[in-house]
Amino acid sequence: MYDFPDQLLALPDPALSLRREILMSALFKYVAEVREIEDGHAFKFPRGAMIARRIANYILFEGVHSPQMSFVVIADPNGKELWLEVRETECISPSGEGHSYL
Repeated sequence: MYDFPDQLLALPDPALSLRREILMSALFKYVAEVREIEDGHAFKFPRGAMIARRIANYILFEGVHSPQMSFVVIADPNGKELWLEVRETECISPSGEGHSYL
């Protein structure tokens, strides 16, 4: 499984942290390849309905709890794999300073 930075995994609510851990362990154990991309990582998965559902659940959760992250899912035209691109976007604090999270 891919190891994410600790600061990315931390959430103030222990129940949310547990939910994130469950979602990530259920999905990222299927990673076949990891590539570094601009501002993030791309994860290759075997294509299938179960993996697609797990990717969707992960994106929905992180979309709510990690607004600094953006996601792109790319389906291989041959139908054999899915790529999940996870990118960091710069968040602007109320003071106007940019912060990096990934």
